[in-house]
Amino acid sequence: MPGLLVATAARGLVTGMFQAAADTHRGVRDRFRTLPVSRAAVPLGQAVADLVVTAPGTVPLLLAGLAVGWRIRGSAIDAAGAVGLLPLFRFACTCAGIFLGLLTRSEDAAGQLGASSFVLPPLSNACRAGCARSPSGTRSAR
Repeated sequence: MPGLLVATAARGLVTGMFQAAADTHRGVRDRFRTLPVSRAAVPLGQAVADLVVTAPGTVPLLLAGLAVGWRIRGSAIDAAGAVGLLPLFRFACTCAGIFLGLLTRSEDAAGQLGASSFVLPPLSNACRAGCARSPSGTRSAR
């Protein structure tokens, strides 16, 4: 369940990248440049808007996990801290995606680059399985 929560938050990379590339391609950023606003206002506003829209979706995901048997093993403070880190991670991923989207300037390139992020969740499971080996090379008991 924690991996699913992090993978969901990491999707901000793809959404931020695609939205920024689409806005740049369509000239939205050029229109904002004519206004007396900070250059950082548009990407920051986009990242905050993404966070406001997606953060409430974490609650049903957590409730569904609890309904199917996932349990939190730490204290309530630890759980609140972990859940509190998810929006920050989403915000960081969205900001990185916006930066990449501004670099690509093409919706097609952003879509192709975003498709490569589908490899990350299975890769994280492979790394976890590889790290669970003891120094002697046998699998350790968890």
